[in-house]
This record gives sequence, C-alpha cells and structure tokens, in this order.
Amino acid sequence: MSEPPGVSIDYYTRLEQGRDRRPSYEVLTAISRGLRLTADEYRHLCYLAGLAVPVTPQDTRTVRARTWEIIDVLHPMPAYVLTVAMDVVAWNPAAAATLTDFATVPEHIRNIVWLSFLHPPLRRRWSDWEDTATDLVANLRAQLGRRPGEPRISYLVAELSAASPEFDGWWNRHDVVQRCGASRRLHHPDVGALNVVCETMNIPPADQQLVTFHAADDLTARRLDTPGRTPPAEHPRRRVDDPTAPASSAVAATRTGRNGRGPLHLAR
Repeated sequence: MSEPPGVSIDYYTRLEQGRDRRPSYEVLTAISRGLRLTADEYRHLCYLAGLAVPVTPQDTRTVRARTWEIIDVLHPMPAYVLTVAMDVVAWNPAAAATLTDFATVPEHIRNIVWLSFLHPPLRRRWSDWEDTATDLVANLRAQLGRRPGEPRISYLVAELSAASPEFDGWWNRHDVVQRCGASRRLHHPDVGALNVVCETMNIPPADQQLVTFHAADDLTARRLDTPGRTPPAEHPRRRVDDPTAPASSAVAATRTGRNGRGPLHLAR
C-alpha cells in the first residue's frame, strides 16, 4: 500500500502492531481511501477502532423495501422501525392501532420518546408509563453514546427537557440501557388491557431498530388478533413493487396498508 495522505508509514505500522489503539476518524478515513475499502469495510474499521460507526442522516431515515415487506408480513403483530434518534419511520397498521396513528402525527415529532411524554393519546396507552418512559430515556442516552453529537438527538433532548420536567429529571440521571424482551402493559380504549413483550432488533447498516410487540398471554393474543405463542404455519407475503430498491418512508407510506391507516385488527 502506498503511503495514505496524512498518515505516515511509521504511524500506520504502529497501528498494525497495536502500539497505537486510538486512531481518529481522519486517520481511519485516510487509511480507508488508501486501502480502497468499501463503505461496509470502513464501518467495520471504525467498529474495530472503538469509534461510533458513522451513518449519514439520510441513511437512518431511509427504509429499505425489504424492511417494509418484513413489517407487512408481521401484521397483525405490531411492528415499527426507529432511527438512531428513535424517530418512527415505518410501521404496520397493527402498530398504529395498538399505539397511535403515526400517520396523523407531524413528521418532526413522530418520535417514540417525544410521543410517549408529550402526546396524550400514546402516553395514556402505557399502563406502566413510568417504567416505559424511563427505559426510553435510557435507550436514547445509549444511542447518543453510540453517535456522539448526533444533531437530531441533541435537538430532541433540548426540546423534551424544556417541555417535560420528568424527562429532564430522568435524562440527568444518566441511566443507559438497551433492553430487549421487556414486558410492557398497555390499555387500549377499545379492547382493554394488553400485556406484551417488546423485542428490538438492529437493522444494519442504516443503524435502525425493528420493534415488535408479542402477546404475553392468550387473552392479549386474542385481543391483538394475533396467533398465540406458537408461530403460524405460514405467513402470506405481500408483493413489493421492487424488493431490492430502497424506499423512503414518505413514498412507502402511500402504498396500500403501509400508512398506519389500515383496518384495525384489535379484537374484543
């Protein structure tokens, strides 16, 4: 490899030998160019160096067509997609029916943390609101730790701190948690109590999270109109116009059944 611009061969050798373990983004970028790394390889290089994996803002808000297909297939199980700042960028009709009609919420506040604190229809749905809210705050701080200086997170923290004394107090506790398999209790005005297990899965490389709600008991399963704890034999897959092409949430939300306005599948 020729000497990368801005990185001496001596320094590169020290990195290879493990004598310098804290390279900067600038150094890694120069090495990446010298080695002609792909975007995936560059992200992995940052990961190995212990740096936050860089993701451009538009990447975190772009929802791939395959991801839309997954949340479509999961219906009537509630499912939605979050960005690194926990903005809701994709959801199926079951998520809208269970939580709130995301399509009616302005995009700049369509954020699961913001809505859980400042949007009464969703705040009232959480029977265990304090437990849920503190977990969301701790999760947001964890995201900030992974993406220091992320402008969207900084903006949300400033807005929520000014508008909610509860958020401000919990944020300043500096709790950090990314909980999977958390039990959640909701109260739906039409069907009553819902006991669910909230699972979260990462969607690389966009640094998104897929959140699903699984019925925790048979009564909740009937009320959600989902199968019980045994998976169904077969999921009917909805056709996607171009399953390989990225689809932004704004475009995909106009497709039938993907804008959160589909028929409710909650059963009494």
